[in-house]
Amino acid sequence: MELMEFGRRHRALVVPLAAVPLLAAAAGAGWAAAQPAEYRHAVDVQVPAPGPQASAAAVEQSVSTYRTLISSSRVVAAVERQTGVRAATVRAGLDTQRPAQGAQRGTLVRVVYVGPERTRAPEITRAAAVVALDELVRPLLATARQTETEAAATVDAARSVLTALSRRYGGLPTEEYRSLQSQVAALEAERDAPTGNRSPGDVVQAIEKRKRRLAVLAPRVVEAQALQDRLAQTNRKHADAQQVTRDLQARLTSADAALAPSAARAFPVSRTPVVLRTAAVGAGVGLLLAVVIFLVAAPRRRPVPVPPAETGPRPEPLRLT
Repeated sequence: MELMEFGRRHRALVVPLAAVPLLAAAAGAGWAAAQPAEYRHAVDVQVPAPGPQASAAAVEQSVSTYRTLISSSRVVAAVERQTGVRAATVRAGLDTQRPAQGAQRGTLVRVVYVGPERTRAPEITRAAAVVALDELVRPLLATARQTETEAAATVDAARSVLTALSRRYGGLPTEEYRSLQSQVAALEAERDAPTGNRSPGDVVQAIEKRKRRLAVLAPRVVEAQALQDRLAQTNRKHADAQQVTRDLQARLTSADAALAPSAARAFPVSRTPVVLRTAAVGAGVGLLLAVVIFLVAAPRRRPVPVPPAETGPRPEPLRLT
């Protein structure tokens, strides 16, 4: 009863303000309907893992980094150069999604573009996906190539030291040392079982001569063997570094080749949800504005006098006899 009386007192203000939310909703819906048409295109990407033995956390971090790179300034600038679409339009339209849900959703990421560029939407999504892959793998490739370069330098240094030793001794002493050992073994066998071709004294002298040479060669052989082992170790490290670089390049090439567009062309986006959402927002803003106007204007105006409600004769109370 009091609410109805309040409405009658302020009906000159309430009735016009009731139209404000409706007008705001209509204006919002009209504005949304008048916007240029938008088109949607998507590309599915298998994000490469950072390494063959990468943990699940590292793989998930790689996927998260890739999704962040899609809207980064470097990727947007590269897409602008490749497609000719303004960077602001590219940045506003690009987004990523995870099509698969749950714990086993893998590394599949969907790159989505929604914007006014209908004919260039497939170019934008593909360019963004490829450039983001390059940006994701580029630091890993740079590290792998740096490691490979350092390993190659170590190999060259070890080979140079071994070459210098060979020049100093007139060749590597390893083969001569092994040959002398074989000769000593044969002479000792001849000494123990004479064949009659040589006298025992000549055999003993030959053995002693070769043993003296072996004593001279022994430290040289140890030095040469250490250098050869070092060279073999550095060669293995260099080969491992080369393999890491090749694996990264192969994963990047495989990811580029596995790009799967959702369709050959972009499709228009339905405006109905956008229009309804904008109309709802406009209605809410209009209602808030109407309430503010009422709270400001109501105390400053004289309310319309409301005549007292008509009352009929009251019935007499019932008396029991």
